[in-house]
Amino acid sequence: MSPWLIITASVAGLVLLLAIDSVYIFTLRNMTAYFHSGQTFISSLLIISFLSNAIVPFMFIAILKTVLSVYRYRYDQRNIAILRHVRLAMLMIAAASIISGISYPEITVIILLLTGELFDRILFYFDFEPTKINNLIYKHIAERKNETKGD
Repeated sequence: MSPWLIITASVAGLVLLLAIDSVYIFTLRNMTAYFHSGQTFISSLLIISFLSNAIVPFMFIAILKTVLSVYRYRYDQRNIAILRHVRLAMLMIAAASIISGISYPEITVIILLLTGELFDRILFYFDFEPTKINNLIYKHIAERKNETKGD
């Protein structure tokens, strides 16, 4: 297989993963929710680095995801903290597995990592607070009415 084809497919895949995450940017109420450990780009990089046994990139991304999860935990308004703990535990088990190399290629560790990433994506949707289009429409109409009254 041509190296250029592999590079082109990899870049196209990464751009599409960023496009998936950018769909949510435009509907956010506050931009602090933009960085989340459950974003597809970050999760995909973590899974790829784990499956390719790239320890340093995996650990960097795992630490980034842990920091983002802990930050999000501080602002958790719902009672879903147990899901956050289980998700972080699964990430730590996968990290210990890849660092030690003892049980790295086992299917159970891979399933734990993928389940943890699924939980993280579920948490992403729990934390996602889009702006309601109805509110924007009503706000725009009210502004228009105020403008016409002032004339």
